[in-house]
Amino acid sequence: MKLGALSRMLLLGVAALFCGCATYSERMASYRQDLTRNRAEAICSGLAAKVAEAPKRDALPWRLEYATALRSAGRLAMSDAVLDEAERIYDTYADAARVSISEEAVALVTNATHTDYRGAFHDGIMINVYQALNGMERGRFDLTRTALVRARSHQAAAVERYGKEIEANRKAIDEDANAATVRSSLDDPTLTARAVEGLPDTRGYENFVNPFADYLNGLFRYHRSSGQSDTEQARVSFARVASMAPDCEAVRFDLDRAARHESPDRQPTVYLIQEDGFAPYREEIRFDLPLPFKYVSYVGIAYPKLVSVPGEVRASLGAGSARVQAVRVCDMEAVVKQSFCGELPVILTRAVSSAVAKGVAAYVALRAAERQDPLIFWLTWLGTLGYQTATNSADTRSWNLLPKSFSVARLPMPEERSVTLTLDGQSQTVKLGAEGSAWCIYVRTFGNGGRAIVRAFRLR
Repeated sequence: MKLGALSRMLLLGVAALFCGCATYSERMASYRQDLTRNRAEAICSGLAAKVAEAPKRDALPWRLEYATALRSAGRLAMSDAVLDEAERIYDTYADAARVSISEEAVALVTNATHTDYRGAFHDGIMINVYQALNGMERGRFDLTRTALVRARSHQAAAVERYGKEIEANRKAIDEDANAATVRSSLDDPTLTARAVEGLPDTRGYENFVNPFADYLNGLFRYHRSSGQSDTEQARVSFARVASMAPDCEAVRFDLDRAARHESPDRQPTVYLIQEDGFAPYREEIRFDLPLPFKYVSYVGIAYPKLVSVPGEVRASLGAGSARVQAVRVCDMEAVVKQSFCGELPVILTRAVSSAVAKGVAAYVALRAAERQDPLIFWLTWLGTLGYQTATNSADTRSWNLLPKSFSVARLPMPEERSVTLTLDGQSQTVKLGAEGSAWCIYVRTFGNGGRAIVRAFRLR
C-alpha cells in the first residue's frame, strides 16, 4: 500500500470527521416553528426552493412538506397539484422493487441518506387524506371521492408491501457475506426499544389503519351519498372509527343516522375537524457494536428513533347553552409508530450490514498496513476511523409537518348560523353560510401555542 494512497485516505477521513451537515429533521425544525407562528406563506417560499433544488433522492419528502404548507396557507389548488406530484413519485417507488442493488451498494459504503426516500407506509394514505380534505374545502367532491378510494388502495398496498419487504430482508441477511455477525448484532432487543421509547401503544392501528381516513370516508359518503351503497360504506367506516374512539359522540351520532339511512338534511349539523400538534420526527441515535476486530477502534451504527413533539390544544364548539369538546379519533403518533416499526427491520439490517462490512474492510487495511512501517499503520488507522465515523449517519427523512392528532366534534346547526370556537380557553365566533345542512369548521392548532388556522366550508 503506497503512502500517497494512504495520505488521501487520511485527508478524506480527517476532513469527514470535522465536516458535518444538518440532518433532514434539523432542517425541518425551523419550518415547524414558522408554521406554529402562522407563517405558512413564508415557509411556502422556502419549501418551494427546496423542491426546485432537491436531488432525485429527496424529491418526495420535500414535496410532502411543501404540499402541507400550501394547505395551511389556504392555497388548496396548488397543494393538490403538489400532492399529485408526490403521489406519482410514491406510487412509482411502490410499484418498483423496494430496494435496488445499486442503492444498496451505495448505502453499504456510505449510509442510507444517499438512497432515494421512497415514502413511509403511512405517506400514501396521508397524501390521499389531504387530497380529500382539499376537495371538500374546494367543493370538488369528485376529487374527494377519488382520493378516498385511493386511500383504501394505499392501505391494502402497504400491507402487501410490508410482507414483501420482510421476506426480502430475510433473504438479504441470509446472503450477506457476514450473515452470522449481522444476525447476532440484530438480536439485541435494545436496538428496537430505543427507537420507539416513549410513544403510545399501537393496538388497533395494525395493518397501517388510519382512523381519520375512515372518518373522512364516512363523513363524505354519508353527506354526499349517491345511493344506498355510499350510505352503507359510511356506516361501515363510522363503525370502524367508533370501535377505536367509543367516547366520540360525533361518530356515534352519524353511525346511528347512517345505520337508519336517515337523510342528512333531517338534522342539520356543524362539524369541527381539528388537526393538532406535530407528528413524531426522526432523530439520529448511535449504537456501538461489540465486534471483535483487532485494531479497529470503532464499529457502530447510526439509525433513526422517533421523537414525540409535546403539546396539546383543547378545542370545543358552542352555540347557546350547548357546548361539545373535540374528541380524538386518530392518534398520529400511533400511526407513525406503526409505520416506522414496519420499516425498522430493513433500517437496522442495512445499518448493521454496512457497519460490519466497513469494520471488516478496516481490519483488512490495518492488517496490511501493520506489515509496513508504523507511520503507514497510524495513517491507515486514522483514515479508517475517520471514514467509519463520518459515514455513520442515520436517515432522518420523514413527513415532519403532519399533525400529532385528529379530533372531531359536532353540534346541531344553530338558527343564527354561527358558533363559538374555543381553543384552550380563547373563544372566537365562526359564521357559517346561510345555506347548507352540513358545514365543517377546520382548525389547525400547533400543540404548544401559536395562532390557529381556522376555515369553514360547506359539506352539504
